[in-house]
Amino acid sequence: MTKSWAEGLPVRVEAVDAQGVPSAFGWQGQTHAVERLLQRWEVETDWWAEEGPARRSYVALITRTGLLCVLFFDFDAGEWRIARVYD
Repeated sequence: MTKSWAEGLPVRVEAVDAQGVPSAFGWQGQTHAVERLLQRWEVETDWWAEEGPARRSYVALITRTGLLCVLFFDFDAGEWRIARVYD
């Protein structure tokens, strides 16, 4: 079952590489080391969008324990969030 959160849940990113991809993040009391980046993309909406403006950088990745997830950095809030977990 896939779990998703439209606004994301806060995660603690421990380190980011030169391309802006986390090398590890903390979520649900565990530290997850990133094994592989699958995809990255950016989303920017305009102020007139129904949800309001948003600027986010997304990454889909796999952790060393096999967790497949999507994280995003919210430029407006200045924080990382987890948006989706696949199992």
